[in-house]
Amino acid sequence: MDKEIISDRKAISIYIIFLSGTAIIYTRGIQAKQDIWIACILGLIMALPVICMYIRIHNIFPNKNLFEIVEVCFGKIIGTIIILLYISYAYIIAAVILREYLEFYVIITMQQTPGIVPASIQAFLAAWLVKEGIEVIGRWSELFSYILISFVFITIVLLLAGGDIDIKNLRPTLYLGIKPIIQGAFAVFSFPLTQVVVFIAIFSKLKTQNSYFKVYTVGTMVGFILIFLVFVANVAVLGSNISSDKYFTLTVTASRVDIGHFIQRMEIIANTMFVLGGVLKLGIFTLLICKGLSHVFGCIEYRFWVIPVTLHIINLNVFIFKDIMDMVQWLDEIIDYYHLFFHVIIPIIIWIGCEIKHKRMIKNRINE
Repeated sequence: MDKEIISDRKAISIYIIFLSGTAIIYTRGIQAKQDIWIACILGLIMALPVICMYIRIHNIFPNKNLFEIVEVCFGKIIGTIIILLYISYAYIIAAVILREYLEFYVIITMQQTPGIVPASIQAFLAAWLVKEGIEVIGRWSELFSYILISFVFITIVLLLAGGDIDIKNLRPTLYLGIKPIIQGAFAVFSFPLTQVVVFIAIFSKLKTQNSYFKVYTVGTMVGFILIFLVFVANVAVLGSNISSDKYFTLTVTASRVDIGHFIQRMEIIANTMFVLGGVLKLGIFTLLICKGLSHVFGCIEYRFWVIPVTLHIINLNVFIFKDIMDMVQWLDEIIDYYHLFFHVIIPIIIWIGCEIKHKRMIKNRINE
């Protein structure tokens, strides 16, 4: 299977967009209400050891992806089971992402158009990116990351200038106790901060071994800052009650921007950021599926799987939920624990297997 090499800058750009490009449209951790800023910081503290574990896995087996690593550590049979688990995980999350966009188009932008039409277009745009390869994804992300970062900071400045941010909405601190903060922190921790586990499969080869540490740390911090600013701004502008009632919170927050009746309609840009971020995120999960299937079936070229996988994702997204209420209930009650299994529990097992294999390899070298 071919190993595509990208620069650290492109890898960081992909990481930032994947981490924050779609997450900013919601307000994760809203269980903490006005203490959401504490929940976000606590979520980052919880996520950092997990991110370090991902880096360690890369460093033990540089230039190998997740599928090769589990096969080396656990053998063909158990390794294949773990690979199939991650393929199924990526299929479900990709379908959920596409369904979120289907509902987004129906509710926000194209009420008279069947959501499957724009959602399918988005899925095939993601397929085109995957077909072009990780280098093109990196170049596209590098441009888009500057636009996203600029949009977030400009929107915050405009909200401050217009007097829309009310710091009273972030008070009183710890009014509801510590339990809602822990619940909010766990929500931010499970998604989006640790969802970057997929990059163990995608970043199979970077320029140097030190690149993994740089990409994961810089990408995590920049992505977190964007998420933190948006989540706190949502609550500061709308209040915790309205923020928890809205499906696409940033759209409502950005619509409050009004500077002299001249600078308005910032929600259009917010929606565009969300859609473009979704194209990349869907593309990354599609790439993971295609590389996983190629590894299982021994294919040299993963691009063979792109169109069939995309068609399956489009079909699955239609049937995975009955309606938006069913989707929101699953996202609120189940998905965090689903993520915990694939983002933390299985990676811990893989990490332990890597450490044992690594020690055996060192011992064998010494004996030789």
